[in-house]
Amino acid sequence: MKKKNTARRQSGFTLAETLMAILILLMVTSVVAAGLPAAVSAYQKVVDRANAQVQLSTAVSRLREELGSALWYKETENAICYSNGSYAEKGYVSSLPKTITDNEDAEKGIAITFANVQGVPFDSSEPLLSGLGTATQGKSLYTLYSSLDYSNGVFTITNLRVKKQGSDVPQAELSELVICPVREPLPFPDNP
Repeated sequence: MKKKNTARRQSGFTLAETLMAILILLMVTSVVAAGLPAAVSAYQKVVDRANAQVQLSTAVSRLREELGSALWYKETENAICYSNGSYAEKGYVSSLPKTITDNEDAEKGIAITFANVQGVPFDSSEPLLSGLGTATQGKSLYTLYSSLDYSNGVFTITNLRVKKQGSDVPQAELSELVICPVREPLPFPDNP
């Protein structure tokens, strides 16, 4: 038997094939990398809007809970004071400002202030959305409204909106919220 004198080719890729594969890989990577910031930005906008909707929905629920069960009310120059539950019997009231304007204090959001029946505030207040958790509060969102009014047996809140700190554009908004109390609140008596 005769042996063939053929050289066996080494297995593997040639230098040209390797360089071509690297070039194609770099091109694909650069296209993907160029689109990544846009995708991340779009994702963040969707998440911010969703968190704002959650915060707006929670604010509506909390305002309905607070004002819908009001037994007594009193208007002061800057706030509507109301009382519900056992606080009404003790002469304590909660109050919400009539207006929250777009200024530095607005970024604290809506806060309920506790006061006596004459409207003199105590040293305590709590954010309306204190139990909301970090899912939305950690994203620098705050809730405010243009006006709170009580007339004809209903509380009306106009331009309820959620904004992101540093932005003038609301992330979520509700033009008007009308809250009908379970029963029409009575004016606070002079001496409860």
